[in-house]
Amino acid sequence: MRTRHQKGYVYRRYYRWYVRYYDYVVQKDGSLERVQIARSLAPVCYEYRTKRAVMPLVRELLEPINSGRLSPAGTVSVDRFVEESYLPYVSRERRSSTA
Repeated sequence: MRTRHQKGYVYRRYYRWYVRYYDYVVQKDGSLERVQIARSLAPVCYEYRTKRAVMPLVRELLEPINSGRLSPAGTVSVDRFVEESYLPYVSRERRSSTA
C-alpha cells in the first residue's frame, strides 16, 4: 500500500478546530478501504486563535500516517480475534467444561 504525504484540511466549526484527512480503515469483511476522517484538534481559544497556531497539532497527528508507521492491516477487531484466535485456543488448550 502506497503512503501519500498529506497536510490535511484544517477548518473551524463553531468553537473548535478540526482537521480532515484520509486513512485506510479495515472493513468488516477484512478488506481495506480509504476513507475520509475528520478529527477535532483543539478549542478556539487564545492559544489556538489561527490556523497557523493549530498546524503543529496537525503535523503531530498526521506524522505516523505520512511516515507509514501505522498499518491498519495490523489491527484486528475484537470479533475477529475471538473467532479466529481465542476460541480455537480455548477449545484446544482447556477442558471442555471451561470452553
